[in-house]
Formats: sequence, C-alpha cells, structure tokens
Amino acid sequence: MKSEMSGKVIVITGASRSLGLQFAKEFAQRGAKLGLIDLPGQPWGGISEELKKAGAGDVAIESADVTVAEDIHRAIDSAQNKLGPIDVLISNAGIGLDTPVDPFSLESIHKQIQVNYLGVANSIAAVLPGMVARKSGHLVTTGSISSYRGLPGMAGYCASKSAVVVMMDSLRVDLKPYGIKCTTLNPGWIRTGVIHTINAAKPGVTELPVAASIMAKAIVWQKPYVCFPLWLRTLFILNRLQTTNMGDWMLRKMWKWFGG
Repeated sequence: MKSEMSGKVIVITGASRSLGLQFAKEFAQRGAKLGLIDLPGQPWGGISEELKKAGAGDVAIESADVTVAEDIHRAIDSAQNKLGPIDVLISNAGIGLDTPVDPFSLESIHKQIQVNYLGVANSIAAVLPGMVARKSGHLVTTGSISSYRGLPGMAGYCASKSAVVVMMDSLRVDLKPYGIKCTTLNPGWIRTGVIHTINAAKPGVTELPVAASIMAKAIVWQKPYVCFPLWLRTLFILNRLQTTNMGDWMLRKMWKWFGG
C-alpha cells in the first residue's frame, strides 16, 4: 500500500514495541524509510527484515536515551546519515507511572517529566535545525487525552503530557513560516504496556492496531491535532467548563463510575 509517504524518512522514538512498533508497521506499508530508536538492549529481533518485507524503503535501528540530549542527537544524526534528511519525527517514547500522594512520589513525577516532556524536547531539538534550514518537515508527538486535566493518581503523567501538548501549540504557530507541520496525537487509553503500569480507571480502551491506524492517518494528512475517543474528550471538555469545585466533584463521580 504505497502512498504519499513512500520514500519519506520517518524517525520514531520508543520504536521497539507497542505503539512505536505499530507506527513503524503502518508506515512500512506506506513505503517509508524508517529510523527506529529506543533504549539500548531492546529486543529488536528480526524487526528490520519484517518491516522491509512489509514495504519499508530501508530501516535503520539506533539506540539512545531520549532523556540525554547528546545521546538522542547522536542517534538521529546516525539515522539521517543512513537514510537521508528526516521528513517526519514521531516523538513517541514515553512512560506511565502512578503518582501516589501518601507517600508523595516525587520520583514518579521526575521520571515522567524527564521522558515524556524533556525527552520530546530533546528529540525535536535534534531534528529541528535541519528542518528549519530546508523549510520543510513534520513534527509529531504522542500526547494523551489525559492532558485535558489532572486525573486521580496520575499527577505526574498528566502534567508531563500537558507540557508536551502546550509546547506543540507554541511550535505549531512558531514554525508555520518555515513550512514545518506539527501534529499532536492525544489518544485515550490504548491496549499497550502503559495500561498495566498506571493503576487508575481506564475508560474507553482502544485496541493498539485501531489506535495506530487512526493516528497514522492523521500524520499522513498532516492534521494539527487528533484526540479520541470523542465521547471521552467531550466529557473532559465539559468538565473543564465547570467551576473548580463542580469539576472536581464530577471527576470523582466519573472515576468511581469507571472503576477508579
């Protein structure tokens, strides 16, 4: 299934498993060249050959920690040397952890901000100078529907994803004169590993292939923003329109209903 992505160089962080790997499969079918980045020691196995059989133009696998700016910069430079100038960055690497309050987990907040927000910023910083110079490119980040408001037990996760979404809002405006597109992906719960690392209500879980397909289409179409499921997004928007006390009361009732 070739498309307008055929021959494009797409770099994906957090690409060895779950959503990142599913993105790689989506764009392999569309004939893209793929730069796959994840932490050292990941079980890549025969992923490169599998993706080439599926239609990928070429595949480069790199190891890096997105929380270390020099590390991700080196990995992206290496992928670019093998594949050519980067057309699309999908900054997908992320973690999800509980943030309990008794005792308060400062470590949980630090880890999630480091990976989910600063890791995205580090990845963007590695590709942006080239895109600005060429006046073309596409930045994609994996946010979360949880960026709409703070949710019970998820203070660190919600804060990290909100930071990414707001950063992309700014970049989308700042980069328009340079011809660089920005896409913010705000999915709800997806059936991936993160669903097991956060102990919270999980309404409206979307199966991984379905979620990846929705978001891949948004990337192809260069949509600035996508958020699903629509019904949950609508609930969060309505919640934010209430007074603070009413919004908190509604959230407690919603989370009890959803099993949180």
